[in-house]
Amino acid sequence: MINLNFKKLVLALSVLVLGSGCAATTPLKEDMKLTEGPMPVSQIQTPYDSLLSCLSSSYLGKKASIGVGAVSDETGKFSISDNGNGKYVTQAAGDIVQSALLQSNVVRVVNRRDPRVMKLEAAFGGKVKWINSDYHITGSINSLDFLPGGGIDASVYGVGAKYRQHRMLIGMDLFLTDTRTSEVVGHSSIFKQVVADEIGANIGRFFGNVLVAVDMGEQHREAVHFALRNMLKMAVFEMMSDLYNVDSKSCSSILKNVEGVQDINPQPIAASASVEPFDAEADWQEVSF
Repeated sequence: MINLNFKKLVLALSVLVLGSGCAATTPLKEDMKLTEGPMPVSQIQTPYDSLLSCLSSSYLGKKASIGVGAVSDETGKFSISDNGNGKYVTQAAGDIVQSALLQSNVVRVVNRRDPRVMKLEAAFGGKVKWINSDYHITGSINSLDFLPGGGIDASVYGVGAKYRQHRMLIGMDLFLTDTRTSEVVGHSSIFKQVVADEIGANIGRFFGNVLVAVDMGEQHREAVHFALRNMLKMAVFEMMSDLYNVDSKSCSSILKNVEGVQDINPQPIAASASVEPFDAEADWQEVSF
């Protein structure tokens, strides 16, 4: 004969499941009510924004024209899951670089990401005044390594706890190239570890002949693309500092307050290179396609 306690448990679970099912479904002829989350729209802000603002206050000279070329995902890593397939790394890193350049306010950004509108205007007879780029940025996100993690899972008399940690290493290289000579006059090589951890507890108890187990847990994972945005902004700061020979010490107090900034190169990479092309010729020329 089935234990009375077991019958009560099955009945309670059935009511819970049926109640959840009724709450989660909506009649087919009605729109489902959307769940409201946190504030729906906000500006993307990172700890590295202050570095770009510091750069704009440190350099007051003439602004070079810079275009952003391909900043591609060369990791070769992608994810396959029940929710669909996708890349681990954003495919629009170049757009983030372009936003960081605009935010720095020390360059004129020319559109090399998508010139199709200008080409279409020229094809219909419009006069397109094409601003020459003095420099352009290219590069790649070229490493994505899943580092060995660790953890512990222990229990005593049916009561236990567990902890696990995982890490991922992201690396990238960006290059600043003189458009007129093809000389690479600056670069930035950056890597960052992205962390995730999980903590949980489990309790198992017998009620008569019935075992009731409860497993609770919480996971924390650093946002991969937000971390990558920080890396790209830091790279833009480094290259613009190199381009204009701006001493990074002028922003040293901010660098110390930004978590994770290490090994800033005190010697500008482009200090021995000529950074005068944007003073030599006309800013724009009329083009046709």
